[in-house]
Amino acid sequence: MFSLREFQPTGRAQSRIDDRSHYQQIQELYYQEQSLDYQRRMTSLQLRFLQQTDDKPIERDDYVLELQNIKNDFFISYGVYLKARDYIYEEGSLIELDKKKQEQLITQFEPTLDEKRQPFLDFTIPKEEEEKNKLIQQLTEQYNKLLAEKEAAFETKATLADALQTRNSKSLFTQRPDKEMQALAENYPLSAACLNKNFRLIRELIGQRPSKKKQTEFVNQLDSDGQTALHKACALGSLMMIHILLEAGARRELIDKDDYRPIHYLTINSHFNTDELLTLLQADPNAKDSERRKRSPLHVACQFNNKKAVIWLLSHNVDLDQQDELENIPHRTALHYAAEKGNLDIIRLLLDSDANPRILNVKEESPLYEAIFNNHKAAALEFVKRGCWLDQKEFKMLAKENKNHPHIGSLMGELLQEQLGNWAQLSAIKQLSPRP
Repeated sequence: MFSLREFQPTGRAQSRIDDRSHYQQIQELYYQEQSLDYQRRMTSLQLRFLQQTDDKPIERDDYVLELQNIKNDFFISYGVYLKARDYIYEEGSLIELDKKKQEQLITQFEPTLDEKRQPFLDFTIPKEEEEKNKLIQQLTEQYNKLLAEKEAAFETKATLADALQTRNSKSLFTQRPDKEMQALAENYPLSAACLNKNFRLIRELIGQRPSKKKQTEFVNQLDSDGQTALHKACALGSLMMIHILLEAGARRELIDKDDYRPIHYLTINSHFNTDELLTLLQADPNAKDSERRKRSPLHVACQFNNKKAVIWLLSHNVDLDQQDELENIPHRTALHYAAEKGNLDIIRLLLDSDANPRILNVKEESPLYEAIFNNHKAAALEFVKRGCWLDQKEFKMLAKENKNHPHIGSLMGELLQEQLGNWAQLSAIKQLSPRP
């Protein structure tokens, strides 16, 4: 572990240090944003408590419970912040530092939160109407100030995040010829502004629309690529653009010419802040790309080896065993895609979450079959170790394929040895078991 003072980097090393500096600034801004939001939410609750009416009363117990919920949310955010802050961003990889220190800080943080919450717990409604109205005015001003500061922290964070994204993510869009970009700018200026990450122009173009309805129509227009601006913002992984477009009424559910929704683009490209991007988008984690193909975001994340997106989706009650309807080989699950790619980490994540490894595609192939066919030894062994095996029909199909793919025979031999070991262990366990 080097010290910034001792190490004077040049070239690519300097770029990594710049990335680290950017990344740490982003995390500090994230914490600032969450802190402001914590205070804003408690102030908002106070206002609601003060302004309650007889037909919509707020019980004291409900008020206290909501304060506890707000505290719990911020406590979770603080844990996320610590975990992210204590990583170094280097060449697209995150290297963990000090877990014990994180745990100590989290333990020490709760009393601090309780201390900040106490004035809100002690809060009572003034008896005098004039005093009550004065307090409402004060809290309203405080709320508006907190909201403005939170939005400013978000914008600064998003700008830094987009700068880091640009340097470290592979774009899904190829460099366009000048004439093509000029035509796009003339006919679909919002799409061109998104590709150029021109936030000022994006805001200007949206602001030129005379009404909210016109703004919504404008941001949801399909361009010459058959995409909306939100599709492009998600493909680029731009926190700022997604925020601006959603504020203007961008629709999360629209499908582009490739049958993808915006959420599918966030699961294609692995961004350093994939989890925050997906959280900001607030799209349905089970959204199928279309009724014709039925690819879920989890299918796409597994297809493109996007482990971060898989982790986020698994934490949001995604349908693990959803089968697609693609034309060539329909009825594949996320496990089929992961097995085809041989991504051991993703396969383990899915199996640990109880994905069903015995679901077959339309050709009656299991995920294990796909791992074997594509010569992914480690992936195939993982399935076998977890009790998966081939049926008789799959054996015959693989024997036939072995003529053109000779790796199948040798890999099957190794898997069979592993499976025989499993059977021997099972037999030994049965012999040790007491007989009735």
